[in-house]
Amino acid sequence: MNTSLSTLQAAHREFADALRRDLSLMVQPQPVTVQLQTWPALIDYLIEHNTRNRTIKPKHLGYLVDSIKSGQWYLTGQGFSVDTQGETIDCGHRTTAIKAAGYPPLWINLTLGVDSRAIAFIDSHEKRSDCDVFEIWLNHKLETEVQP
Repeated sequence: MNTSLSTLQAAHREFADALRRDLSLMVQPQPVTVQLQTWPALIDYLIEHNTRNRTIKPKHLGYLVDSIKSGQWYLTGQGFSVDTQGETIDCGHRTTAIKAAGYPPLWINLTLGVDSRAIAFIDSHEKRSDCDVFEIWLNHKLETEVQP
């Protein structure tokens, strides 16, 4: 195996192990991405900290649960994202589906430390309505104006 690749894989394992021991590491000041397998506490964290995303759509949730249960879950470039404060900003349907499917250990790309303003642009091609984007933008604006 390529030495650089094995070094990178070891770093991913080390970071995943550190997250398993301490979920406070979900709060990062700058972006860091790691590829890891999910576990129940991680999924629960992502769901609990998903306070600003859109409402879960039952039809899409059912599709994802069926995909997971039938072995049709694939690791893609689509990541799970958390902002610099530890709030989930992308992956609400997927995390809810993983929980509903019984928390199977699935490979994901997890990016921590994403600028919270990015939420307005995630899935903005068709999945987020103008109303969704406006509500997210407005909530972010209100949050930043309230802070000292």
